[in-house]
Amino acid sequence: MSNIVKVALVTGGAAGFGLAIADTFISKGYHVTVVDISLESDSQSEDGKRWLLKGDVSKRGDWESAVSKTVMKWGRLDVVVNNAGINMTGKDTHAVDEAFYDRLFDVNLKSVYHSISVVAPIFINQKSGVFIHIASVGALRPVPKITYYCATKAAIIAISKSIALEYAAHGIRSVAIAPSIGNTGMMQINLGDGVALTEENIKPHIANIPLGRACEPSDVAATVAFLASDEANYLTGNVVEVDGGRCI
Repeated sequence: MSNIVKVALVTGGAAGFGLAIADTFISKGYHVTVVDISLESDSQSEDGKRWLLKGDVSKRGDWESAVSKTVMKWGRLDVVVNNAGINMTGKDTHAVDEAFYDRLFDVNLKSVYHSISVVAPIFINQKSGVFIHIASVGALRPVPKITYYCATKAAIIAISKSIALEYAAHGIRSVAIAPSIGNTGMMQINLGDGVALTEENIKPHIANIPLGRACEPSDVAATVAFLASDEANYLTGNVVEVDGGRCI
């Protein structure tokens, strides 16, 4: 049995899906670097297994710093989870502000570009590694008035499939997950400003989900943990719909 402790880097790992993903990796014996813009400063958990780094995933320098620190600290990097992202409230597509559009694509999509640019050479050198990208059912079942959010997530899936083909010969896998609307802090964004976060107000947003509930962070985290594991070593280029049947 291998004594190697695997290392994962999770973006947007301070809350929501990302926090659950980081927690699950820790429970399975990983060391985890969390990169999140919402953190006040860099810190480390008491058990030394989780390193929290303040960083903006849309900036290459922050990626280079986080990855360099991770490899220097733990000697390796096995899994990168591109989870960080921003959502948008329902708005007529023609009325979307250009500054918001740019920020949306920088955080949701350019961050993936930076992750591949910075991490792929490391994975190639060690002849192994897994990219896991958190997309959305919006990429597969687009929703009106969040057009550009859906576009970023569809692009992520295309990137994931393309690099799965390109880097397979190097022992690198790339997979994407498409969750339905999640029971996270982003739920309020989906409801819109001034709308109370109540069961009654949430109902319309989960009405088209056959299993009748929102996606829990634990649903996504369990899927990520499996896809990162050796048990999933024959899976690459896949899009796993964690959506309660939404995409049927």
